[in-house]
Amino acid sequence: PAAEKPAKKAAKAADGVKDDVALIGGIGPVLKKKLAGAGITTLSQIAAMSADELAKLDADLDLGGRSDTEEWIEQAKELLAGKPPRAKVDQKAAKGE
Repeated sequence: PAAEKPAKKAAKAADGVKDDVALIGGIGPVLKKKLAGAGITTLSQIAAMSADELAKLDADLDLGGRSDTEEWIEQAKELLAGKPPRAKVDQKAAKGE
């Protein structure tokens, strides 16, 4: 399993998909820093969360329900599936431009 992770990351990099939580609509530099402080640094981590886990994280970080309102889990899954970010401003960042 450990050998699979670098291969997946390489494949994502080859496809031009950044695994960056800031690509999720509503996550700017301040929230990204809060999430990193809680150990959440990748889209994969958010996509793997249950609604209850994300609600707990939201409450722990005092996010005011943003994670649910802005559909973080759904957005993370979409991004990992290769869809462009919902916010146009993030579309260039997703391609590394």
